[in-house]
Amino acid sequence: MCIRDRSFLVLQTCLLFAIVSFLYTQDCVADTFILSSQYQLVAIFFGVFVGYYALKMLIYWFVNSVFFGKKKSTRWLKSFLFITSFEGVALFPLVMLQSYFDLSIQNAVFYVAFVIVLVKLLLLYKSYVVFFGHKTFFLQIILYFCALEIMPLLSLWGVLVMIVDYLKINF
Repeated sequence: MCIRDRSFLVLQTCLLFAIVSFLYTQDCVADTFILSSQYQLVAIFFGVFVGYYALKMLIYWFVNSVFFGKKKSTRWLKSFLFITSFEGVALFPLVMLQSYFDLSIQNAVFYVAFVIVLVKLLLLYKSYVVFFGHKTFFLQIILYFCALEIMPLLSLWGVLVMIVDYLKINF
């Protein structure tokens, strides 16, 4: 599978996350927004997720090429794209169930949280294998993982909350 195919699957993952975010926002936050169409909100969420993954890949490329070299950086990028594609494939049944069978939002939140935790664990294991495989640097892998995985995820959550707060109509 080439980089172009994996990039397309990452875009699909962004779209699925955008749809899940939209459905969660419609059900739990607000029904009315200052936008004229609901598709505009999905497009905004899609743009945020594309920006998130693009920025993450850029930061990964820079940090990994500085500290670990080009060969390991390329290997990590391919693994990252594959695991992110897997994340999209795992989210696809949830989007279908929510769209067609009106799955409860609580079950959807648990499923998304499970998928995200599973993906983060896979990324932690893969980064350990690629970068710290034969070394016993436990502190470095935790710092690497928190700085490049957990903090961007929390920042994404904050950005999404701010966007929804700016776009919803307060009565």
